[in-house]
Amino acid sequence: MKRIILSVVAPLALTVTVACGGDSTVDKLGKLAGEMCACKDAACAEKVDAKIKDLKKTASKPADSERAKVEELSMKIQKCYMDAQFSK
Repeated sequence: MKRIILSVVAPLALTVTVACGGDSTVDKLGKLAGEMCACKDAACAEKVDAKIKDLKKTASKPADSERAKVEELSMKIQKCYMDAQFSK
């Protein structure tokens, strides 16, 4: 079980941390965080995770002034992802 959690959370954290560039990207990440937290099952969480990975492909590295917000969103996404993965 711990291996599954680490194999899922670590790539997600990397994806989210790298995924932010300008303000519009941070806004998009915030919306994706909201989508992730609305997920009630693993299938939904996987779909949102795919959107985050797509965002990562087009985003630039976050500015220093955005890092705190990116980290906050990253933690929120990770928690919601795990909640959706292990919901009953």
